[in-house]
Amino acid sequence: MKVKIGKYPNWHWWSTYLYKWFGYTRTQKISVKIDKWDTWSMDNTLAHIILPMLKQLKATNHGYPSGLSEQEWDEIQDKMIWSFEQKIKDNDWDLSHDEHEKMAEGFKLFGLFYQNLWD
Repeated sequence: MKVKIGKYPNWHWWSTYLYKWFGYTRTQKISVKIDKWDTWSMDNTLAHIILPMLKQLKATNHGYPSGLSEQEWDEIQDKMIWSFEQKIKDNDWDLSHDEHEKMAEGFKLFGLFYQNLWD
């Protein structure tokens, strides 16, 4: 797998008019190449990408979803981070039933708050 994600393009006051007149839209450059073996254990592959992003989001957080307090959002982020840490350790078969349920809760929260994962 090879992923290259560039910075978001800068916006200038003249950008809107120039882009509209010439039909040119600046977009973020993204290149993703998936190899056949990347999907063999896709859950593990994605966990290696998602975990550092969740940790960075938590460290640089500038807000939280509506309907939640800052403390509640912090706890939800901790649960998601813990779950992905367990997945990366690749010993999730060693976990107890309660730990498996806790891990499943973190993944469920990740799906539930997927659209709130931005800073």
